[in-house]
Amino acid sequence: AYLHARRAPHRPRYRAMLAAAACLLVVFLGTGGALAWFTPVSAVSVEAGPYLELSLNRFDRVLEVQGDSAKDQELADRLGLTNLSYTDALEAILASQEVSQALDGGAELAVTVAGQNEQHCQDLMEDTQSCAGHGTCSSADWSQVTAAQQSGLSLSKYQMLLQLQALDPSITPEQVGECSMHQLRQWL
Repeated sequence: AYLHARRAPHRPRYRAMLAAAACLLVVFLGTGGALAWFTPVSAVSVEAGPYLELSLNRFDRVLEVQGDSAKDQELADRLGLTNLSYTDALEAILASQEVSQALDGGAELAVTVAGQNEQHCQDLMEDTQSCAGHGTCSSADWSQVTAAQQSGLSLSKYQMLLQLQALDPSITPEQVGECSMHQLRQWL
């Protein structure tokens, strides 16, 4: 036993523990990074004839684009906005032929920003106002985003619903969903 112990010296296991800790750290950071990348924390809705809502991650990249109708969703798919920065996505939307025609036809541009962090929303608003230029920009809190999704309305239309219901509580989300933003502004 003495000779065997001398021939095969006892190696400390700190190398194995260090390797296991490094692997665990890589898994933890990879999972956390993926979670940070794929978790929506803010939304930007753009309405100018076509309506598109951009879901953004904490790095201000577009995770998902939802249109109000099949035609709007077709526009979103054609523009390929996923994984773009939201400013690049806004510029692509505003430069599209459909939006340009709608704006030339008298449609009003309405951009709404919502998020979980107030300071981040303010930063998004400043950047959005510089991109949108001549349109109206507003902000909403994150609870309105989920409430709008539950009611089946876009964020802009949901905000109009709240304003209209403050004046007439009998107005329903279905009535608001059938109208354009221009019609809703006139109704208000």
